[in-house]
Amino acid sequence: MKKYLYATLILCAAIFISSCSMASGGGSGSSGDSGGTQSGGNTGSGSSAITVTADNAAQTIAALTENSTVVLTGSVNSSQLTAIKNAINSGSHNVNLDLSNTIGLTSIGNSAFEWCSKLSGIALPSSVTSIGEQAFSFCEYLTQLSIPSSVTSIGEKAFFQCPSLTQLTFAQPYSLTSIGNYAFSCSALTQISIPSSVTSIGDYAFFGSDNLTSITFEDTSTWYRTEDATDLASKSGGTETDVSNPANNAEYFQSDYLLYYFYKL
Repeated sequence: MKKYLYATLILCAAIFISSCSMASGGGSGSSGDSGGTQSGGNTGSGSSAITVTADNAAQTIAALTENSTVVLTGSVNSSQLTAIKNAINSGSHNVNLDLSNTIGLTSIGNSAFEWCSKLSGIALPSSVTSIGEQAFSFCEYLTQLSIPSSVTSIGEKAFFQCPSLTQLTFAQPYSLTSIGNYAFSCSALTQISIPSSVTSIGDYAFFGSDNLTSITFEDTSTWYRTEDATDLASKSGGTETDVSNPANNAEYFQSDYLLYYFYKL
């Protein structure tokens, strides 16, 4: 039985790696290149920002004639975000979307921008406290991301299969406590710093992000790993694990620790 389970896991991993490779087109962009390996990953030099309200954002985005930064102001809701996503996808140009000056958003819902392939950047408002499951998965040209200090949770596969994502930062003071399963799998990140506020990390969180050379835990004390989700929920029964070496972390999270959940006491 154990042999069968192990063989099944190996097969699933092989399929997953193949999926990552196909999504990224090779996915080996140079470290620090915010454009990744894809053409048109940036918003276009010399392009000025366009400021709009949520009511006319979709119409404005649909009429774009070049890669652009679009800044939203005022109130915005989830249905308006859906209209904006659809406008970005139906257009011919990449959009760097700045929501930092909006009001009313407390979460980015499940699949809110999933498969939004022409989204090249996103700035979230400080009112957002959660990023839902698959919120930005399969955003092919998303290159950079800053998580506001207000965010407490990042859902499962939130940034799964974002093969151009090279830059990720977490704003201080930290509130983030949980990073979901597969959250940053198949990205082009070369390094990541786990905020000291984080107390749990899901399995496969960084799997397939083959460019990772450093995962730094800002708080290295009393971390545990477990293959049992029940242990994660109760924060008990795990094996104490040394996470003090960033290079080793990057290697192990791609191999030995793939199937493990991590939690901190």
